[in-house]
Amino acid sequence: MGKAAQPHAGGGSLPSGELHWTPPQFAQGAQMKWMVTCCMALVAGCSSPASRTTPTYLPTRTEAQKQLEAAALGQAQEKCGQSGKVAVATQTANATTYECVSPEDPRYKSQQAAKKPPQNPPQ
Repeated sequence: MGKAAQPHAGGGSLPSGELHWTPPQFAQGAQMKWMVTCCMALVAGCSSPASRTTPTYLPTRTEAQKQLEAAALGQAQEKCGQSGKVAVATQTANATTYECVSPEDPRYKSQQAAKKPPQNPPQ
């Protein structure tokens, strides 16, 4: 057997015929600095809170429309309430309109009756 392979600073071939390359000392230091920098960036990126720009829940089209109509009805009721009246919703082909009427108006009473759940007669 031959001599044990010794590290060779200049690279190239050793007496036993093996190829061995040792990077220069400055390259090892630079490589370590990059590795530490990348690890720190990875840890910082993973530890930051998730972005709040994307909602986790998007309502369906029907739910969104119901929410918009409920908000519009609330505004109409508030506006009509200032004059002692109530809001009545009227459906058209493409929109819902609101009108201020007296609480005694039959249209208002029929809308209120439609909102109440049916009562079971006593047995």
